[in-house]
Amino acid sequence: MCLSGCGKSSRPSDAGAIASCNVDGSPQPCPCATPDVFVSEVIFLSIKEIYYARIPDPGGGSFLLPAPTDATPIHKHFTPVESRPMSGTSHWRKKPGATQDPEFSWPAVYLRSGAGGSTPQLKASFELQPSICTSATAKVKATSTAGVEIAEKTITFAGGRASDTFDLINIPSTVRRLDGIEFTWTFEVNSSARPSRVTKHTLFIIDKPPRAANLHPARVDKFLWEIFEWSCKWADGVTGHKHVLDAIWAQFSPVKSVHGTGLVYWKNWGPPLSVSPNQDLASAIQSKDDPDPNKQNAASCIVLDEILMTCLAAHGIASAEIVLIPPSTEFSRSGQTYRCVGWNDTTTAGQGNSSAPPHWGNHWIADVNVPAAPGWKFYDPSYGPSPVTATPPTGSSINVQAYEPLTAASFRCYKKTTSSTGVVSWTPFTLTRSPSPAVPPHLTGVIPWTNK
Repeated sequence: MCLSGCGKSSRPSDAGAIASCNVDGSPQPCPCATPDVFVSEVIFLSIKEIYYARIPDPGGGSFLLPAPTDATPIHKHFTPVESRPMSGTSHWRKKPGATQDPEFSWPAVYLRSGAGGSTPQLKASFELQPSICTSATAKVKATSTAGVEIAEKTITFAGGRASDTFDLINIPSTVRRLDGIEFTWTFEVNSSARPSRVTKHTLFIIDKPPRAANLHPARVDKFLWEIFEWSCKWADGVTGHKHVLDAIWAQFSPVKSVHGTGLVYWKNWGPPLSVSPNQDLASAIQSKDDPDPNKQNAASCIVLDEILMTCLAAHGIASAEIVLIPPSTEFSRSGQTYRCVGWNDTTTAGQGNSSAPPHWGNHWIADVNVPAAPGWKFYDPSYGPSPVTATPPTGSSINVQAYEPLTAASFRCYKKTTSSTGVVSWTPFTLTRSPSPAVPPHLTGVIPWTNK
């Protein structure tokens, strides 16, 4: 505290507190009577951790401040993926001193209002300036450019610092991508309004509590930043599983010449380049920084399937990963013996590639629980056709013959022949797909993962 006159206090608790004098000897107001307040830290009580395979480029959306100075050595790629902020640390923190400039700002995830769940909250910490000010009582609240508010609370400072948990009110009632919104914090100390402070954040508002993610190949339950960035941007402003599914599926069907993810389906797969695409989402995202432009953003059907399923999972929609494969054993047709190695596709227009490969040895699609039916349907995020009525995923396999006409025009086989001397040989042979389930060959659906 300060003295009513000039000079220093003789009380130990007031050491360093000075009431300065004007030239006429009258005391100046003490700065600790109405100190300035700064927001020092914000921890969002996010309902899901966000993981990063690659720190997005500046300006890439979802307000992030620069990159990974908390990585050793400093780098922007993480293998395996890492969560930001790291467990128990802040989403936002200011730089030291009398400034509100941020060191970093990481996005957070909340459930939309009206979808149930507990009251959304955040933890915020504050500090008094100048540093000689150690105690005060202050009313704190905040408004934002998106209408989200932080309910008023009275906090008490000790040792120049205070911290408390605040309710977030006016969370949107639809899916939203609140990118780089500004919270304006206002303070009243000893009935005196103090200068406001602004902090900047990004919040992803999801439709329903998330289901497990599918981060291939380990299939771990980790949501990458891109999944929330894409799914909340695509479904921004809608609510309910039917509308969320429709909004996300609209990014895959009809096929896009430039996909919303920036990824290209089987880019440069054919000669002369013959570039093999990335087979998992983390690698595909990291390829954005590949020095070879022919390899940047190259993605397989696995990647696109994982994007669809995990974007849906972020909003509580169940699905199953389905791998289409040809028959693995020899079979007979019209008295001849064959073995099958793949099939010729009905289309060569994939996402981001108008000349996608014309034949396959396997292919990834999804079995999605369509909330409006309700019921399960097959979706192909690589080529866009669908949905096709399916059965719920059970066990390790599923009947895919309802979907088969959309992908298999004919089968790439070998026909067995036996010479008069008993020598067996196999000759390449194309078999047209039969609409009859009893006439082989037909595709088989394998289920490696589901969050049903």
